[in-house]
Amino acid sequence: MSSRAVDAATLLTLLALKHARTATDLRERLLDWVSLMGAVARAPGGRAVLLLVLRNLVLVNQRIGREFVLNQLGPRFEDSVAKEAVMTWLEELIAEGRDLGQRDLLLKQLRRRFGELPAEPIDRVRQAPLDRVEEWGLRIFEARTLAEALAD
Repeated sequence: MSSRAVDAATLLTLLALKHARTATDLRERLLDWVSLMGAVARAPGGRAVLLLVLRNLVLVNQRIGREFVLNQLGPRFEDSVAKEAVMTWLEELIAEGRDLGQRDLLLKQLRRRFGELPAEPIDRVRQAPLDRVEEWGLRIFEARTLAEALAD
């Protein structure tokens, strides 16, 4: 790098991009970057940058999962802003996982009951509000047709 100053968000982003796909020691590197992540979180707009970097790392590198972030990385944060950002992000990931799980379960139930599904009902289930998905999940036991099961 050149001698010009690089802010914390830029440095964290560059480090993440450099090491995300190839580093076998990425977990250890992340633990070393905790103070840098704290500086990013405290900067204006930094919380969003930190969450984007972490989300990218989890998506790109199989070694970095929610459990690692929750159990090993999260407790290392001394900075309350960074810790709160990471914990909020984890809660969002868990909620997304529950949401996807309910949709996947409904699609499996529909396939079992009505056979292979056309694309349109699959898209409806994936895009519907969660309360509607829950309603359809209960209705499947009484419905005689796919259209009846997914009626509005």
